[in-house]
Amino acid sequence: MNTIRNTINVLLRQKVRIISILFIIFFFSLSYFPDFKSLWSIAEKLQDLTNKILPLVVLSILATTILQQKLKYNVSHAINNVKPYLLLIAAFFLSVIAIGLLSHYVFQDYYIIPTDENSYLFQAKTFAKGRLFIEPHPLREFFEAVNIVTTPSKVFGKYPPGHALFLMWGVLIGYPRLAPLFISSLTLLVIFFLAKEAYDSKTAKVSAIFALLSPAYLFTSSTLLSQTTSLFLISLGCLFFIKTLKSECSYHPFISGSCLGLAFNTRPLNTIALSIPFAAYFIYLLFKYKGNYFKKFLLFALSLFIFLVMFLYYNHTLTGDAFRMPFQMWGNEHLVRDRYGFGTHGDYTHDFDKGFNNTRINLRRLNEWLFGWPCSILFVCALYFFYPLNKWDYIFFTGFILLVVAYLFWWWAGEVLGPLYYYDSLVFLVILSARGLLKLIEFIDGENSDTGRTGMMIFTVMLFLFSLLKFYPEKIKETYDYVFVRKTPVIAIHNQNAHNAIVFISFVQGGWFANRFYIHNSPELNDDILFARNLGSRNKLLMNYYPDRNYYIYHVNKNELQKGKLFRIEN
Repeated sequence: MNTIRNTINVLLRQKVRIISILFIIFFFSLSYFPDFKSLWSIAEKLQDLTNKILPLVVLSILATTILQQKLKYNVSHAINNVKPYLLLIAAFFLSVIAIGLLSHYVFQDYYIIPTDENSYLFQAKTFAKGRLFIEPHPLREFFEAVNIVTTPSKVFGKYPPGHALFLMWGVLIGYPRLAPLFISSLTLLVIFFLAKEAYDSKTAKVSAIFALLSPAYLFTSSTLLSQTTSLFLISLGCLFFIKTLKSECSYHPFISGSCLGLAFNTRPLNTIALSIPFAAYFIYLLFKYKGNYFKKFLLFALSLFIFLVMFLYYNHTLTGDAFRMPFQMWGNEHLVRDRYGFGTHGDYTHDFDKGFNNTRINLRRLNEWLFGWPCSILFVCALYFFYPLNKWDYIFFTGFILLVVAYLFWWWAGEVLGPLYYYDSLVFLVILSARGLLKLIEFIDGENSDTGRTGMMIFTVMLFLFSLLKFYPEKIKETYDYVFVRKTPVIAIHNQNAHNAIVFISFVQGGWFANRFYIHNSPELNDDILFARNLGSRNKLLMNYYPDRNYYIYHVNKNELQKGKLFRIEN
């Protein structure tokens, strides 16, 4: 009887392993190949991957041959010998320096996605005044902006309040970018301790290094986007969730629930998707062990409830309905499509095919941006070819997959900075990548191959050198040019030495890009230079409202932003 039971268990384990491997192969194919319609396109991508990887492999073999005598030590022991506190201090300050340099010199202290960053900054400035909204200007039609909700009685950002609460501290200090810089650098420390709690110190060290070297991490952290706050809060929530399961400390579940509740107030969809596997595991433990986890569950649920009430109160204050988000109030003839789910929204119909195409686009971006390698998910995929695996290997990856599935229902794939919609899952992906690398080294250790261990280490170094010498320079140039073109009109206006002015933004051809200028307006609209919509003959109304100002019209072609012209006009 025992023999039969053991045989069944072995077959079930093999079945799970086979399914895992098949799914990983499918996941890799989806994230690397452009489509499956043409064998030729698949062959081209395989050739491209070979052309990039093969030189790195050859260089790794040559370096291993030369250096194996000098590097003849156990890689695992070498990682263990790194002092955690020295690694964390170095990682934190290197992160601060790298993000600061990117923010100032590449992003030029400007905005890569002004429509979103405008909304967050507007909210943060409003919160810094101790308010949730401001009263609209009497001539509010001149100052309506993308992602800013304007009603007859209120003006407020369309996003939940979580990120703006953190950004507010940067506003109060006088440098908003300080908030994401500090939060992102702290996230590295949280990732280290999360990996340590879930696995061990060795995995934690490699995870922190992988996160620090990730282009997705460094570039996104240089913006004012909410992904930085969301990643920090979700990572911290998961860290204290695991601590909750391991200890009887009453504040662990409360902190975990608070962090995930505040993350929900930052990016609700991402928080729900990434938290489902943790919630399912918690419920499983609750039913299995009951009393052991009931108190923890109550504390977790209580803290989560507090922030849910905060979310509902914020909605009610701004929209008049606790279950109607500001996001749902915003929309115009251009972006009525900015809604979630399949169906027709304004002039756009979103369906499964379009959602699946967006998913492939973002998975390919992830494969590039995660580490900047020719195949950044290499070690994540490698991990699932080994058996047995840790329960967190499944929970972390399931959270990531659920996030991918959640964005099937979103109409837009994004435009810049890689897979921004998947950024919150970075914490899981860098840890799983570290796990995959260490599993490979462990496998090689089992073969007692000094050459193999050294070669694996050198190959990983080569991958990061490829990223630093090729991927980073390319993306730095692309980002600088992208931002500079959008910053040029504002520079041109300031170069005219315009002061105490109203600048009406006009177009040679249509579009709503003019709204992006309004990120420079304060909520109170009391700036030295105010940007306003050019409403033709109605401009007289605003000029009469500000009789002591200077007036300009800036004509800009949406496709030639750097060639705009500024004209002085009289009232």
